[in-house]
Amino acid sequence: MFNKFFKLQKYLNVPKKFIFYLILITILSSILEILGLSTLYAFLNNIQSNEISNDSLVLKHINNYSKQNTMIIITIVFCLIFILKNLLIIFFNFFTFNNLEKIKNKTYHNYFIKVLNSNYLDIIKDGHIKHSQIFSRYLDHAFNGYITSYIKITADTITVVFVVCFIFYVNFFISSLAILYLGIIAFIIINTQGKKLKINSQEISISEEKTKQYLFEIIKNFKEIYAYKIQNMTIDQFNLNIRKYFKSEKKYLLIQSNLKSFYEISIILLISIIFFYLLNINMLENSIAMLGIFGFAIAKLIPYINSITSNFNTLKQVSYCVNEIKKFYESPEFNLTTIKNKKIEDTFSKLSDHKLSSLKIKELSFQYDNSSLIIKNYNDEIKIGTMNCIVGPSGSGKTTLVDLIMGLIKPESGSINFLNSNNEVMQKYSDFAYISQSPCIFKGSLAKNITFKDSLDENDKDKLLKIINSLTLFNSLSKDEIFSKDIYLEGQNISGGQKQKICIARALYNDSEILFVDEGTSNLDRQSEKEVYQMLKANKLNKIIFFITHKILDKGYFDKIIDMSKI
Repeated sequence: MFNKFFKLQKYLNVPKKFIFYLILITILSSILEILGLSTLYAFLNNIQSNEISNDSLVLKHINNYSKQNTMIIITIVFCLIFILKNLLIIFFNFFTFNNLEKIKNKTYHNYFIKVLNSNYLDIIKDGHIKHSQIFSRYLDHAFNGYITSYIKITADTITVVFVVCFIFYVNFFISSLAILYLGIIAFIIINTQGKKLKINSQEISISEEKTKQYLFEIIKNFKEIYAYKIQNMTIDQFNLNIRKYFKSEKKYLLIQSNLKSFYEISIILLISIIFFYLLNINMLENSIAMLGIFGFAIAKLIPYINSITSNFNTLKQVSYCVNEIKKFYESPEFNLTTIKNKKIEDTFSKLSDHKLSSLKIKELSFQYDNSSLIIKNYNDEIKIGTMNCIVGPSGSGKTTLVDLIMGLIKPESGSINFLNSNNEVMQKYSDFAYISQSPCIFKGSLAKNITFKDSLDENDKDKLLKIINSLTLFNSLSKDEIFSKDIYLEGQNISGGQKQKICIARALYNDSEILFVDEGTSNLDRQSEKEVYQMLKANKLNKIIFFITHKILDKGYFDKIIDMSKI
């Protein structure tokens, strides 16, 4: 368990200095707790005895005062100590959560960089649900479940140790019995409930992930569900997953809710045992002060022991989340040292002044896991200023070739080189634009969807308007309306053809040297499709353009046909 904490500390960038200061503040708070208990013990001793006793830590220093003055001094000191202690706890809480906020900001920033640096095939395999689960649940539980629980366990344990030392000072024999009794109770509760919660942790995480995934599929495939009349089937499957989730959640809530009752019953039994023991040895009358301080000390201990047990249960409950974070951060492409010092704009910014001359493919081969080669020993050279068509049936490797050229996946063998006008290999080439048959639309303004800029100068606006007009996109809108046009989530307020034209406008605006059109005109009517082909052909001078399609509209548009069925 401690091993997991130290791993999380590394993954989540929790500074050791922060942990040290927390322990230091807790020790100061615990010292004040002991001083307060000692003052109360002095107060009770003074009430019980007609003379001022020197047995307590505090009364040894004030035995020159009268009994009434002593009582006044002790009361004032008692109040001041506990006020100071609680002010220190308020500072402890502020210090803890203020620093956790900073650590969270840094961790979530690094998480997004990690996602953007992830292996493309892993992204496809895991899907957005898995990453959404890591973001919305696992990282949240790592902080609010694991890290926070460890902080509380550490702080509460230090305080318990100080209080236990004090009651040992008051009466060693009775204290030993009481601590042994409470220790056994806590051990039984933590171990019996901990095993159940560890299993429950995995059940609740998996069922939640499946529920989110199924809900997404229902929303995404709403038309198909309606058309095929499969509402009952989808409801049954959704109910199965959500019931598992709520059942697991109920177990956790029941265990946590009953902790206080278990400890209260145990304390009543303990006090009864101590009472009967003192009665049996005829020490009850002379032990009123000791019973009072024991009762107060145990009353102080119970919330701490309850908190320690509760937080141990939380650690077990969120243990599955920690395992998933461990897998995520220990994946081969994640380098914590690199990520910590990497600026996102440096990582993903486009390289300027490429002056691409050609794209050279040599002995290129690729296969997916345990499958036959999709591309085998492919050689080719594509010159700048050309329109090229990648054609072939489904599964022939059209999209795979595009992914290889873009560097999203690595070849089994061979190479893809981008050459400049001096025939030199250009390193880390990334000047690509991509138009998909499933248009990528972002929630926000039309202008930002195309330009990816928050603000535009006059030149930007003129360039944008020229492209929009050439694509006959939103012809009915005025200039001002175009710049204020808002796009809903996933483009729910625009047509499929308009979505595709936005993607084409985006590619033209960004003016990349290599442009991929992956069935990118499939949602357009015949006339609009021809206009796009003509526009791209007119703009191919400083570009390499790839059309990916099942069927060729007109071979006359293309300088080269790449037939994947023959590769």
